[in-house]
Amino acid sequence: MKNIMRMAMVFSIMAFATPALSVTGSTTLNVTATAVPTCTFSSSPVAFGSYDGSVDLAVSGYISRTCTSNLQVITIALDAGANYDTAGSTRRVADGAGNFLNYELYDDTAHTTLVGDGGTTHPGATAAFPSSATATVHYVRGLMLSAQTITPGTYSDVVNVTLTW
Repeated sequence: MKNIMRMAMVFSIMAFATPALSVTGSTTLNVTATAVPTCTFSSSPVAFGSYDGSVDLAVSGYISRTCTSNLQVITIALDAGANYDTAGSTRRVADGAGNFLNYELYDDTAHTTLVGDGGTTHPGATAAFPSSATATVHYVRGLMLSAQTITPGTYSDVVNVTLTW
């Protein structure tokens, strides 16, 4: 009988007990990713070769790029070079002994559109690679005018290329 009373008491307590409340909440989970194309760049020199001052020398070099995905246009900026003549506003190759030969870099075969960095160190405009996911080459055309005074030697210059996308 005691057991029956205990069980009756347990059932009566359970009958009047408040059910357990469940609490829920919600939030959002933002998921993001940044797709970053991988690009490789290389260049071929603008090599004027032998210069005797009797004729203009016109040569081409190039900057090439290969990217893993289709990009927007890539801007190409060429600085003034290590031997730039600010007074004459021209690029120069130097022999290391204080002698120079003037040259310029162009975006076109007619040598009318200078390639520079938009005026930061050189007045020429920037150039551009078109949008493409395939290997692309952009030619840089060099022009060294005739009738410059020459001192025999080996001349060189370094032009920094900045690619922006």
